[in-house]
Amino acid sequence: MSGSSTSWDPEPPRTPCDRLSFKTVVNSPVPTVLANVKVGDCLDVVIDQSQGRKVVVVLHQGQILGSITVSGIPRLVECLDDGNSFKAEVLSIAGARCEVLVTPGNCP
Repeated sequence: MSGSSTSWDPEPPRTPCDRLSFKTVVNSPVPTVLANVKVGDCLDVVIDQSQGRKVVVVLHQGQILGSITVSGIPRLVECLDDGNSFKAEVLSIAGARCEVLVTPGNCP
């Protein structure tokens, strides 16, 4: 066998903040807030630290609708901590299930 050298990078490439985007479902939506949310609404994505730990939440008109979790949350938290803004567009609502698309930018 001939020896060949390959390098292995233990860390996967990090998605740039301005290209970070994913679909997810809002966890434990607050019923009274969800009642006022419509498909197409633009929600703010922010970090809530009121419980002593960082939780990514979506806001509808300044009220917490619920939290979001996906495999990319650590990167999203880094981007938010660095001052980047994200929005969550409501894609669908079925009962208490609210699916959103999180993308960089601000709500109009």
